[in-house]
Amino acid sequence: MENRLLQQPRGDGVYMFVRFPTDNGTSVGVVAQTVVLARRAIHNIRGRFVGIARKIWDMSPTAQMEEAVVVFWFENIQDAKTFFVSDNRMKQPDFPAPAGHCEAWAVVRFYTPPNELGVYGN
Repeated sequence: MENRLLQQPRGDGVYMFVRFPTDNGTSVGVVAQTVVLARRAIHNIRGRFVGIARKIWDMSPTAQMEEAVVVFWFENIQDAKTFFVSDNRMKQPDFPAPAGHCEAWAVVRFYTPPNELGVYGN
């Protein structure tokens, strides 16, 4: 029997989001510098920097700090994991300084080209 948890979802790549506290903008500068310094490593594992949202809004009742998010695209989830755990700055437990923590997750990108919509009856 096949283990479905070990199968890689098929899609058009993976977005990796890294959310972090802004620390009044200081951490955004640290992350931006990290992205510039990691440009070659991202390219080498077939990834791409998508952008930085310098401020995101958390509407939950427990939101207590301003946060930002940086977004990357990779061909597959393994490449995203490889980048996150091998980048010299991101793998530090206190990244990004001075905020001292971040949260990362990956989302598989699924896309149906517009010319195929009729084929599936949509």
